[in-house]
Amino acid sequence: MYELSKSSPICNFDGEAFKVFLDWESNKIYLSDNVPCEFVLLMGKTMLKEYDMVYFKLIEECPACGSKLIKNGTGRLLLNKNMEIRKQKYVCSDKKCNKHVITDLNKFKDKYCNYTRDLMEFSLNLGLIDYSSYEKKSEIIELVTGVKIPRSTAYYHERTLTDEYLAKKEKEISNMLKKLNIEPEGVYHYDEQVLWVNTQMKFRMTILDATNNLIIKDKVIDQEDFNKNTIGNFLNKALEDLELKAIITDGHQAYPSIIEALGAIHQKCIFHKMQILMKKVLKTTNKLKIKIKNHSEKIKKNKLKITQLKIKNHGPPGRISKKDKKRQKYTNKIKKLEKENKTLRTTIRKNKAKIEEFEKYTDKISSIFKSDNIKLAMKRFNRLKNKINYLPEEIATFIKNLSKDITNTLNHIINDKIPNTNNKLEGFYKITLPRYLKKTFRTDKGLDTKLRLNRIRWTTRNVLNKQNFIS
Repeated sequence: MYELSKSSPICNFDGEAFKVFLDWESNKIYLSDNVPCEFVLLMGKTMLKEYDMVYFKLIEECPACGSKLIKNGTGRLLLNKNMEIRKQKYVCSDKKCNKHVITDLNKFKDKYCNYTRDLMEFSLNLGLIDYSSYEKKSEIIELVTGVKIPRSTAYYHERTLTDEYLAKKEKEISNMLKKLNIEPEGVYHYDEQVLWVNTQMKFRMTILDATNNLIIKDKVIDQEDFNKNTIGNFLNKALEDLELKAIITDGHQAYPSIIEALGAIHQKCIFHKMQILMKKVLKTTNKLKIKIKNHSEKIKKNKLKITQLKIKNHGPPGRISKKDKKRQKYTNKIKKLEKENKTLRTTIRKNKAKIEEFEKYTDKISSIFKSDNIKLAMKRFNRLKNKINYLPEEIATFIKNLSKDITNTLNHIINDKIPNTNNKLEGFYKITLPRYLKKTFRTDKGLDTKLRLNRIRWTTRNVLNKQNFIS
């Protein structure tokens, strides 16, 4: 180690591994090549007095012959292009070797690059939180670190580091999952998300563990490759070595036979079932509500006309003379408008009754799915099925279709560990690729990078953090 006059250690962590010394006479701080560059940047911001920062080799040994190295001046480095530091130069003490060496900081920054790896990874870390343009990323980096980098540099850093960075993060996630012994428990959500890359339609196929939120498989394929066989092969390959109890899906007609072939329980999403029903019901009830509104407005207009006609029809009390044609005309108009209002009120009452009937039956259908046991659920279903001929057309059609797959719809009642909706996977899609980003990407590489970043974020927040919180 250096023999510095009037020098004193300000840090000495882990024995010889991390050393920082201050030379009061020359106003220099000497740092071993194990000290991270971020520590130097922090010191530069917090110390009241300016010092020259000099990096030295912790092991002063010639890499060629093993002889002792002798100091031989310093080399300049503009760290992050805003802070100047020095790197100690050496020459081998063996004159036959005469090898020249300079302190190497490549563990903290890439060779021939002024920016530290942490700064280079900054924009990728921002991608773990949300999607931002390179212009915005460079502005955020400047705001947080004080280092101004062009958007083109932010882009270059991401392009250079993306694969290595993502592989490192994914490996860390994998190791944490193994350490915490987090494994799939046999109940899975499956669905597809439609998206676009450079105006070309794609399908994102996803399997998510229903119990611990693990992403089992997440894959994007071209539209022309998506079919029933693709779904079957995707599910079979992804789940072949895992425990398989049940799969929750929406109502796509291809799913039942595929899941039956896998030997799993099939649970159809109740939310999608009710969505199909309510779409038809609301279409009808909204028309009825519009009619009620129009009829109500017509009644108001008629009442106003009646009032005006009564004012014009002013005359002596008693029966109107047949000779008074003008008053007779006003009286007939009033009677006609009152009769029309009576008919409109009757129609309004009937339409309101129809709406109430729809609400009654949709509540009864919803109660089937919310039943405490399968016996009660089937009892409620059979009550509606037995009077199917007397039900509104929309309700009757739904009950008829429901009878074809009633078992796959009520498996969540038989087994309370099976979720009754696919909402968790819908939430996954909204978080990892929200609607406003579905048409943003122009390359498959850009989309893949974003999805990998968001899968890392999802697993960290919804699997690892949740597990640590429980523990």
